[in-house]
Amino acid sequence: MVNDEIIDSTILRMLDAEIDDSTIISTLTDVGMSENDSRDRINKLRDSKNSELNKKINLEKDSSDEDVDSSNNENNYSNEYLSSDSNMDDDSDAKELGEITDQNDRNFNDDKIKEVDEKIEDLKKTVINTKVAPVNDSKLNEKLSDLSAQNNALMRIMKDVLEVNRKILTELESKK
Repeated sequence: MVNDEIIDSTILRMLDAEIDDSTIISTLTDVGMSENDSRDRINKLRDSKNSELNKKINLEKDSSDEDVDSSNNENNYSNEYLSSDSNMDDDSDAKELGEITDQNDRNFNDDKIKEVDEKIEDLKKTVINTKVAPVNDSKLNEKLSDLSAQNNALMRIMKDVLEVNRKILTELESKK
């Protein structure tokens, strides 16, 4: 599973980008988190983010104007340093999360293709081992042809899905 810090920073970025919870949950589910854990993590981070903002607002109100001016200069320098450093982490986190999601999609599609292939092989063995009257032979051949065509169509669709996922990933990487 992905590092918790990476997940937290990714969730915070998604919240900052005002991405809806269902999309965030879907992304977290793709990397192996349960839906309930995803909701809990989102709520926890949203609450901690709100409490941090409230603390900052209260601190700013309590400090004098001179303190604010001097601390702002120091904070600007620190924030510039931290934001450039965190941007590098965010980019690598996003890339890692994208790669994991893409890998999960590929694994899922590969598993489905293997499962369909196994079912077809089992069907072929059953048909070969079963003695059927000539009248039913044509029906079985017709059904087998239909299943084969469906399998081929499913495999083409899965390959197209994989290709689209790769294109999306490539576009995302080129935008970074």
